[in-house]
Amino acid sequence: MAAEVLFVLHARVDPDDAQVVGARRTLESRGHEVRVIHRDRPPGAGAEAGKPDPADVDGARLMVTFGGDGTFLHAARAAVPASVPLLGVNLGRLGFLTWLDLASAASALAAWSAGKTEEETRPTMRVEVDGGVDFAVNEAALLKEPEANVIQIEIGVDGHLAGTFHADGAIVASPTGSTAYSASAGGPLLDPGLAAMVVTAVNPHTLAARPLVVPGASRLTVSVDEPTRLILDGAVNLGIPAHGLVTTSLDGPPIRLVRAAGAPTFYQQLRAKLGWGEPLVREGRRARDGGGGPAGEG
Repeated sequence: MAAEVLFVLHARVDPDDAQVVGARRTLESRGHEVRVIHRDRPPGAGAEAGKPDPADVDGARLMVTFGGDGTFLHAARAAVPASVPLLGVNLGRLGFLTWLDLASAASALAAWSAGKTEEETRPTMRVEVDGGVDFAVNEAALLKEPEANVIQIEIGVDGHLAGTFHADGAIVASPTGSTAYSASAGGPLLDPGLAAMVVTAVNPHTLAARPLVVPGASRLTVSVDEPTRLILDGAVNLGIPAHGLVTTSLDGPPIRLVRAAGAPTFYQQLRAKLGWGEPLVREGRRARDGGGGPAGEG
């Protein structure tokens, strides 16, 4: 059986950091058993995050990640199938899924213990490939091998051919993942409350290849003409044979996100982290008033 609360630390996060210890003691003083999962980074492994085994989460009530979105997504591989809620503490660069900073972790966990946090549920994508089934929180990216030239990609929606492209790959993203890899490839930003998927070609060799948004109830297929790699959330790397078929739909196991008081809204994140919707110069009344938006919006 797992501890009631699991802390998952990025390899570069010191488990003896005073604020990590403080967050743990906050929970322990309230009667919660806490287990810390921290894997030392092996030589040459880059920024590999600690990855809990599914057996670690059996019976857990909360998983707390300390790192960036990569750490969060690696931990989600175990938390999502077990329906364990996740709370992310951002120690990375962007942090779209990790809403807390380290200084506020202890107070947020005290609020969780007291039942004063909210929970947000979002869909994930079901990913079918080669007879197997997996899931993706952010995206399923089908990418050419490094030695290959462009590959031919066929996109299908509900059994109908949507288009054929020559590109370096294709990304199918959930609404949550629309601000990640897909956005960097030119895809649209989706409100996470939408039931939809977006497919974005990677470096397409035509100006006509625009990202496509499809309903969440659709089954979207991607096939390629030569061996390719399928990357799920940057955490799973699978080899796909020539003419292999990847099918995605927005009916994977839901991800449960804990939202503490003061956590930013989606639109606050867009402005603060991506600079979306921020004017180059603030002028007139809005500048004097502090640049506020519509009433009630931060």
